[in-house]
Amino acid sequence: RTECIAMGDPPASEAPRSPPAAYFTASDAYATAVYTRCNIEAVASSVAATAQAFGELNVCTLGDRTDPAHCSAAHTATMVAAHSRIATIREVCNTCAYPKDSGPDDKKVRFAVAASAAHTTASDLFIAATFTRCNVAAVASSMAAAADSYGDVITAYSGICKTRTACIAMGDSPDSEPNREPTAAYYTASDAYATATYARCNSGAVISSWAAIATAFADFNVCKLGVNADLAGCSTTRTNTMLAAHLQIASVRTECNACAYPPASKPVGARFAVAAEAAYNVASNAFDAATSTRCSAAYTAIVSTLGVPGADASKTACEIGKPYADAATAHTACIA
Repeated sequence: RTECIAMGDPPASEAPRSPPAAYFTASDAYATAVYTRCNIEAVASSVAATAQAFGELNVCTLGDRTDPAHCSAAHTATMVAAHSRIATIREVCNTCAYPKDSGPDDKKVRFAVAASAAHTTASDLFIAATFTRCNVAAVASSMAAAADSYGDVITAYSGICKTRTACIAMGDSPDSEPNREPTAAYYTASDAYATATYARCNSGAVISSWAAIATAFADFNVCKLGVNADLAGCSTTRTNTMLAAHLQIASVRTECNACAYPPASKPVGARFAVAAEAAYNVASNAFDAATSTRCSAAYTAIVSTLGVPGADASKTACEIGKPYADAATAHTACIA
């Protein structure tokens, strides 16, 4: 294109002249058309890459699950590579929107003020749409990871964060354009996604906690019915089960919440907006209170299964106290 345009330049024997206004108008129109086309191709490629990666993930989960982290790791690698490539292609696609050395002055993206304003609006819309699309894909991946009982959910959540980050970066403005602050709507959307993530991660933790408690109690009851059953031994087994479960649940919840905001864009507080921050604090306090109530109820239920302290005269004080110490340890892990 550059060589083709240069063919129309006046001969070297003529004095250089500034192009007419129509030239700059045509330049802006072409650059706008290029920007639109490059964005459309990037969106189509992103949607196709996401669909392909999900298809491969579903096939993988039906195969050999010897390595629980394999499917989510492959899914992440496919998505990150795809979106990094899509971002590079979009950047190169936009590189020659203006002929070489004939772009607008520094810190401008179009010659005409109206064209520049229209580009800014289109850029904001593309960034917002990309952000939304990446968030939707991240939620779908998160729900798939939570439902995959044979997978490594911590590895999956880490991969989802990397994928979402690469996906969002695909919507960044080209390097040739000046950096601009995101719009207010972007921060509102960020808070909304972070809030939804927090609620979903908390809900998952609660469900896992109740399931772990139920499993531990069921195992304890089976243990008590065994031959030569030892109450202290059964209690220790139950405690170990609950400790491991609640430590795992805490790790999963932490990883689930780790990428609520894209890296390098987290607010100083928990949320950008004051109202969102207040709502988050209310939700956080409610979750903490519910956790305390749930764990205390489990502790009470555990103690009720231990019988009357000292009823068995053959037991030493340490043997009598051990199950109660186990219950306290499980209670602490549950609250944490």
